[in-house]
Amino acid sequence: MGDRLHHLKSCKDMLEFSVGELLHVSGVYETAAWGKEDQPNFLNAALSFKTDMPPLLLFNHLQETEFELGALKKVIWGPREIDIDLIFFDQQIIQTKKLKVPHPRAHLRNFVLAPLCDIIPNYRHPQLKRTIEELYLSSKDTLEVSLTDQHL
Repeated sequence: MGDRLHHLKSCKDMLEFSVGELLHVSGVYETAAWGKEDQPNFLNAALSFKTDMPPLLLFNHLQETEFELGALKKVIWGPREIDIDLIFFDQQIIQTKKLKVPHPRAHLRNFVLAPLCDIIPNYRHPQLKRTIEELYLSSKDTLEVSLTDQHL
């Protein structure tokens, strides 16, 4: 909701300051809303960091950053200012009630896979044993993902 690109840039800046070294930034992609389609298009991007934070601390920090940026999830898959997901953490597999890494649905969503292809196309999913590019090229997701001319 609101100034979508500004929210993404603010998020990048906050995380770069607080998480660690920013390694990669994807292009900015626009997609129709996934799951609840009667809302404006979303902007999506992917970032990778080198961090000293353990996964659960990083996840909690990402949630705090969402809150600081004004994200209030009123409706599941509904409009929001920002939504930050922890997709991968090295090759770790984490399955707790609070945190699941790799993100359990990332490989099913083009709006996640397309930006990841920009930054880590040869990264091998630790559970599926396929690269991000392979997952994207074989995706069954029919939502179109369009690279914009905007940058973070």
